[in-house]
Amino acid sequence: MAYLSKHATTWTGDSTAGSVTYHQTTIVRWDSDTVTLNTDGHDTATTRKKMNQAAEQFLLGFSVYQKNRQWFVTTHDDGQETFYEDGMTLHR
Repeated sequence: MAYLSKHATTWTGDSTAGSVTYHQTTIVRWDSDTVTLNTDGHDTATTRKKMNQAAEQFLLGFSVYQKNRQWFVTTHDDGQETFYEDGMTLHR
């Protein structure tokens, strides 16, 4: 399991609700129904890695990856793939 590192990163919560902040940007926020993803324009490999680590650590059911300079999000329950957009909300 890939846990979040503490470098420039804080988090609160558990698998029910919480958030992960990288530098000053809340990159993942979740509750029992939704997950919201946001880079605030900082679409870096490290931001993407931390989003994926949060998803794994808190069992959020998604992954983010890059292909041909475009980010995508896949939801684990149905395998649905969609283009990443800042502020997007996924249903849990």
